[in-house]
Amino acid sequence: MAMTFHKRADSLGELPPLLLVLLLLLLLLLVLLLLVLLMLPLLLLVLLLLLLVLLRCVNLVVEVNDARILRFLELRFKAGDLSPIEAWQTLLLAFNHLQATPELVETAKEFLTIPFSKSDQFVWHTVMLAYGSLVYKHCSYYTPCPVTAVQPLLDMAVDSLKRVNEEDMLLALKALGNAGHPASIKTIMRFLPGVAANPVALPARVQSAAVQEIGMGLFLQRELPAELRMLALVVVFQTKPPMALVTLLSAHLLEEKDLHVASFAYSYMKSLSRSSTPDNHYL
Repeated sequence: MAMTFHKRADSLGELPPLLLVLLLLLLLLLVLLLLVLLMLPLLLLVLLLLLLVLLRCVNLVVEVNDARILRFLELRFKAGDLSPIEAWQTLLLAFNHLQATPELVETAKEFLTIPFSKSDQFVWHTVMLAYGSLVYKHCSYYTPCPVTAVQPLLDMAVDSLKRVNEEDMLLALKALGNAGHPASIKTIMRFLPGVAANPVALPARVQSAAVQEIGMGLFLQRELPAELRMLALVVVFQTKPPMALVTLLSAHLLEEKDLHVASFAYSYMKSLSRSSTPDNHYL
């Protein structure tokens, strides 16, 4: 048996050096693979903890509802070091939590002119629509609401009409609808056939959006007579509004103080939801 062991050792010593190196490398790879398999659960736990920390940091950022969050986002937008998803998600949450004071609304206008805001379609849409909603929140606390707050959106609507850019017109009209400022009705009427002083051949969906925004603007003015607001609601639904606009209407109805308007709107929307008419199936 001793002779057999010595023969095997001699045969192993006679292996070429290259083959020995390959065997050692293979042994090393097996050891590393074993270590990785053993450490994988720990690595996944560490990554999960890092993700939770990052999410917590984002929540802390958007919970700041004063000028600090706007200064922080403005620096990030100007530096362009955010991904599109990070940009629109953070901005949407920040604007939603922001105190709608005149000073902060004026600062928020800067996001409409920062080049990074237009670098991505979703970011630009979020900036426009979120700013419109911020103007509406501002006007609900400050009466009469200054036209300067909505002026950038009015200028964009007029500019898109001059260029006959369908997508820009739709976006500007939706932002004006979110703002719900009375001064925007005159501008929106320029998009309607038979009303504009210098009529332009516009796509049907642009004209429909203009009617929707005028109806929304009238419905959101709570100082108007209840009959006029109820009629505006009917007009809005006759234009086949998108689900986003229906959701916005429902959110405003939750805070409606006029029982006549709230009861009519609830009954009208309930009848539409039960309607068997093909045109109302989308509701």
